[in-house]
Amino acid sequence: RQNSPAPITSTSGIKGVTWNKIHGKWHARIALNNRRYHLGWFDTAAAAAAARAAAEAKLHLHRPV
Repeated sequence: RQNSPAPITSTSGIKGVTWNKIHGKWHARIALNNRRYHLGWFDTAAAAAAARAAAEAKLHLHRPV
């Protein structure tokens, strides 16, 4: 499932990045070995996506095609 795209119902269109109405911020998260990791709350979707990309690189989840 690591290579699956963002779900159709995604508010951002970016895997692992969602909008949170209560906080009024973007939430970034990632999952590895059946554990979810909170990456933070961000003012922009781009900042949350950058945090997600950095976590993927650190955890070696992004595999080039």
